Amino acid sequence: MESTPPQGPVGARSRVLCVSVAQFALSLVAGLGTCGCGDGAPTSLGGSNAGKGGANPVGLPTSARPPVRRLDAPDAVPRRVREAVQRAVAQVESAATDARAHGELAMLYEANGLWAEALSCYGTAASLDVSDPMWVLHGSYAYAALGQQGEALTLLRDTAGMYVQCAPLQQQLGDLAYEAGDAVAAQSAYRAARSAAPGSVEPLVGLAQLALDAGRAADAAPLLEQVVASDPRYRAARFLLGSCYRELGRLEDAERETRLGSGGARRRMRDRLSERIEAYEFDLERIVQRATGLLDARRPDAALALLERHASAFPKDARIPMNAGNACLSLGRAADAIAWYDKALALAPDQFLVHVNRSNGLLTLGRADEARAAAQRALDLSPSHGASWLALARAHEALGSAPDAEAALRRGVELDPRNPALRQALAQACTSAGKFDEALEHARVQAELVPQEWRVFAQLALAAADARQGDEARAALAKTRELAPADPDRAQVEAAVLELLAR
Repeated sequence: MESTPPQGPVGARSRVLCVSVAQFALSLVAGLGTCGCGDGAPTSLGGSNAGKGGANPVGLPTSARPPVRRLDAPDAVPRRVREAVQRAVAQVESAATDARAHGELAMLYEANGLWAEALSCYGTAASLDVSDPMWVLHGSYAYAALGQQGEALTLLRDTAGMYVQCAPLQQQLGDLAYEAGDAVAAQSAYRAARSAAPGSVEPLVGLAQLALDAGRAADAAPLLEQVVASDPRYRAARFLLGSCYRELGRLEDAERETRLGSGGARRRMRDRLSERIEAYEFDLERIVQRATGLLDARRPDAALALLERHASAFPKDARIPMNAGNACLSLGRAADAIAWYDKALALAPDQFLVHVNRSNGLLTLGRADEARAAAQRALDLSPSHGASWLALARAHEALGSAPDAEAALRRGVELDPRNPALRQALAQACTSAGKFDEALEHARVQAELVPQEWRVFAQLALAAADARQGDEARAALAKTRELAPADPDRAQVEAAVLELLAR
């Protein structure tokens, strides 16, 4: 049975909040009811700052000037971050009892990975305005980032009843409780998050994980199907759905979802500070890291928006236009991708992968001659990398030169023998040239390199049938049935293989 979501505080219960990193905890004010913050918006207790007009809810007088947390090691911080912090500190010092000023400084610290400073500032903001759950929520993020998950969990357990309608805080409580092995508390928090934000998918993923862990895959699968229908790009949800399907014996569906969800990570629920924090990012390394993470998560639109926002601030770093080009290519905007790649190459002309991707973009635009030149430049820079040879082979094929394409693929396989894309392309080229025995050899290697993909075994079955190796073809077909028993494409491949074998 599911647990009851956390309720508001009862009676006169209080804690003293300290702004030090070691003692961050939010006081529970006597008689303070459940905070009706909805999706995270604050319910103010007497104005924008809870402490105006006398003692604030945690006992700090309005005349107090809380300490401003400065950079511990300013020389180790990038110049743009340091300058932004200096400006924000000046603003805080002129309004030391304004919770929002401390919160803005905390967000700047968080955005640039300065978690100890962020934690202290969030503590000060929370002490000045107990009604706003965002300071507590992001304080818990800071604790977790500093490796203090226990403190983060304690903080949220002590305050969740005050902010029962703050879905992101309840979701974070559920995640921390789950990591701590407390399934009952996690379930209660996820249910509270779901109740506060019915349209959010993150609580469903948490509840599904708990159901799957408890051996109830049949209960978990519908929750995850709802998530995937709402957000097909949520890879962690798809991977978890694949696990559910496997438990339910739906092997073909399991293979598909596992493949689509591979490499995905659980994500936090966004809150009303998320976009503002992202806008405070000034550290180039963090910006590039987040952009590549978005690309890996198959969110090229979000990656491109991030990179476009910061491109003018880092005009001499090629990674911004390189990744922006990759995002445009993923979005089918080949012309825009080429423009970004040209900017990247103006800064770093020897980046061979940019030449490879530029070649692929040019092919999409039908500019095969230019694509071949770009691939050749990639080869000049990195002659042993399989991606360069594959790009050159595709360009030759587009130009109608099958022998040159095959020669490029052979050289690529010679230099990069464990590249499955090269093996697949060469097997297909050999088949087209009537070299069935050699095509079979490459198809075998590809199956060894990618043993979880049924289409690889389908190609192996076709290659074996072409080479008149009936037993091997039938064994490969059996493998496709195991990996994808009901896929209609698989059935068509099987029919084609059996027809070849009957000749």
